[in-house]
Amino acid sequence: MLRFHNRREVGGYVGLVPGSYESGEAQDRKGHITRQGSARLRKALCQATWSRICHDPRTRLLHERLVKKNPNKKKIAVVACMRHLAILMWHQAVESVPGIAG
Repeated sequence: MLRFHNRREVGGYVGLVPGSYESGEAQDRKGHITRQGSARLRKALCQATWSRICHDPRTRLLHERLVKKNPNKKKIAVVACMRHLAILMWHQAVESVPGIAG
């Protein structure tokens, strides 16, 4: 459980964080997700996320809020919900191990 120190590391491990394009002359631009890590894990997270969107009101509200913000980018909303679910699972795993949670 000590492999990840914060939620950013969890998102990076799963590969659900945007890539960054940086140069000395241009501003920092965010691109497609990095896809680092296991493709199987991302597929399982995708299926679990769709299930939560259908059955969990809080996840459904998060998804609807993100889709409302940008209606043409519905896949981005699903990826954000996938990252959110991965972080929730990490928090639950950390809390379940005695002596690790603060």
